[in-house]
Amino acid sequence: MCGRLNFIDDLFMRTLMHDLSIADAWLDKDNHQTDMFTELLKPALRHDFLVQEIQKPSCYNKIGEAVLLRPNDNFININ
Repeated sequence: MCGRLNFIDDLFMRTLMHDLSIADAWLDKDNHQTDMFTELLKPALRHDFLVQEIQKPSCYNKIGEAVLLRPNDNFININ
């Protein structure tokens, strides 16, 4: 789980780095105006992801085909 969180943190920081003023504000301990972060805190795909369903985390047996998810794609899987 820790590696997964580091990956998410890395993606979040790369998103922040596109606008250094937002990154500086994010890291400023005296900044209490959080309105500028609203868009960043909304769940969204901001990068391409190649996803693959697996049987279970302990064995990683692939199920089906891999799918490329792009930002703004609508992917709904109803089981």
